[in-house]
Amino acid sequence: MTNGALAVAAGIALGAIAVLSPLTVVAAIAAGLTLAAARRGVPAEERRWLTGVILAALAARVLVVLALFAVNLASQSAQNPGILFGDETFSLTRSLRMRNILLEFPVSKLDYQVAFDSYGQTRYLSWLSWLQVAFGPSSYSVRVLNGVMFVGGALILYRLARRGFGVIPALAGLTILLFLPSLFFWSISLLKESIYFLLTTLAIGAVAWCLGRGSWRERLSAVGTLSVSLWLLSDLRPGALLLTSGGLLFGVAAWWVLKTPRRALVAAAVAGVAAIAIARSPSASARVLDTLAASAKQHTGHVFTLGHSYKTLDDKFYATVETPMTSHLTLTPAEAVRYVARSAMSFVTVPLPWQVVSKSELAFVPEQLVWYLLVFASAVGLVPAWRRDPLLVSLLVGYVLPTAAVLALVNGNVGTLVRLRGLITPFLIWVGALGGAVLLQSLIPQHEVTV
Repeated sequence: MTNGALAVAAGIALGAIAVLSPLTVVAAIAAGLTLAAARRGVPAEERRWLTGVILAALAARVLVVLALFAVNLASQSAQNPGILFGDETFSLTRSLRMRNILLEFPVSKLDYQVAFDSYGQTRYLSWLSWLQVAFGPSSYSVRVLNGVMFVGGALILYRLARRGFGVIPALAGLTILLFLPSLFFWSISLLKESIYFLLTTLAIGAVAWCLGRGSWRERLSAVGTLSVSLWLLSDLRPGALLLTSGGLLFGVAAWWVLKTPRRALVAAAVAGVAAIAIARSPSASARVLDTLAASAKQHTGHVFTLGHSYKTLDDKFYATVETPMTSHLTLTPAEAVRYVARSAMSFVTVPLPWQVVSKSELAFVPEQLVWYLLVFASAVGLVPAWRRDPLLVSLLVGYVLPTAAVLALVNGNVGTLVRLRGLITPFLIWVGALGGAVLLQSLIPQHEVTV
């Protein structure tokens, strides 16, 4: 076939795709721009590896979406496009009802009630509804677009890690992040996971750029990016703005305090005095216990729901089934200490392989083992990461710690924990990748391994 015939065939194929699924063309353009931005300024040898990883990640996501379409072809409809996770149905049907209302299609009172219900109303639902209006029912194309956004967020972290930690940890972290099974499937869901991840990485990148080297125009642009990212994040999840901004502030503060030994000593002394003051003040201690009791009530709410639960409080607190709203749970200092310690341990270890109770949990065991390795490698890589790029590691750890603390204290359901732990895994991966590279270098000292 001549080049002219190939061009004509490609044009016909592109035209057919544009007619059948115009949002797919938008996703393809976004993927091309993302790839070009990621390759910019990267040396030739590294660029080949990077291009291969990105193309493989995008192709794998497209193939899975096509497979999902093929499997559900017999029962295909606008409201039944093949569902990966139960919550997808909620988001999709609300956006389609909103589309019908905006386009003045025949609707019922139930459609209005569901579309405008305050529960779960976020900017992501507005975004999903707008896509359905502009491009028609496009659930599979939305999956592809969400996959592209997730890859884009991963590439922002890759560029930061490449500059701060080195080429090998950055490429290793990117590969793990793009192909870790749970994150892979969440990235092509119809849920807000991909856009939440992208906005979070933009916020972290903006702070790193603002406090790093650059002109005042670049810093001003970074401040604008940070502001827009936090504004868009503000209603995607309860407490998202507080956790993200608080984590970034904590990271910046840690970076500034730990830059010199004198500041670190002063900060340690201040923290010690504050802890003693809180412990000796009845009112301050009571406020801390009240806060922990509030999170413990949410924890019991998760335990008393359907599914595989786990417990972090003393057994007596589970004797009576209560909702968080009706619970009168209170904690003594000793009970609070045990609750916090068990919550932290459970966040890292649950579900242990011998605690598996279903086939889905059994399928997750290999990834759980990867999680254990990641936590260990992150502990190993923390000091080397700090030596290489104190600001980046402070921002990553600063984001991880507050979110992990909240999730650890309020959770009590294995499935929910596994899902929400994915909020911090993408940011822990990079420190873990550097830790893995350091371990590898220590195991084979006879070779020169540059990480």
